[in-house]
Amino acid sequence: MILELAVVAQLAARCAPSIAIETLAAVMRTESGFQPFALGVNGPGGGTILPETREAAVALATDLIFRQGRSVDLGLMQVNSGNLRALGLTVAEVLDPCTNLAAGARILREGYAMASRGEADPQQALRVAFSRYNTGHPERGFANGYVRRVQGAAEVVVPAIRLRGEAAAAPQRPAATPVPELPDDDPDAPPEWDVWARATHASRPRLVAVPRKASTASGGAEGATPTEPPRTAE
Repeated sequence: MILELAVVAQLAARCAPSIAIETLAAVMRTESGFQPFALGVNGPGGGTILPETREAAVALATDLIFRQGRSVDLGLMQVNSGNLRALGLTVAEVLDPCTNLAAGARILREGYAMASRGEADPQQALRVAFSRYNTGHPERGFANGYVRRVQGAAEVVVPAIRLRGEAAAAPQRPAATPVPELPDDDPDAPPEWDVWARATHASRPRLVAVPRKASTASGGAEGATPTEPPRTAE
């Protein structure tokens, strides 16, 4: 089961409004490919499992985590099972798409806050936040290719989301009325890189994708707490 981008955008706006829709969509595409019940089993013999239903995903994840002692990344944002206690969530709760998005957004926000304290360049702080989200470390997500993959995903989802928004708005424009050209920059808006601040400034905040580099395979780290950023795997 793969969620359509329109559904993803609606979920992101409703369940994690503090982060730009495009930012969350890029992370989701990288993490789970928009598969709401995806299970990423870490360690030897692991891999990705794609149950058809939430009930099946909950049963399988519960067995893997509590009976087999495996580290499992869960749902759209691939929230690691090692985070559940700190987040105050059960396996069943985190496999609810809305709850999963909110949990992943919390981890991503806290990773960004940590990165901002040690990084003067805001765009680089955003990249470091992605690295922390994947590995819990400010550098390993660069080394394993994860940051590049999120940037590449943004180049795909950002235009698609903007195009969808323009298509939805187009019928409302009078056909005979010329549309004035307005400057792209809103003088009162936060900077383009600040996707969290922009999320509260506009209903459709943007993430400007940074230049894409050659991608490599991404790895993943096991659990972390929300205050010691996350961990996801493919």
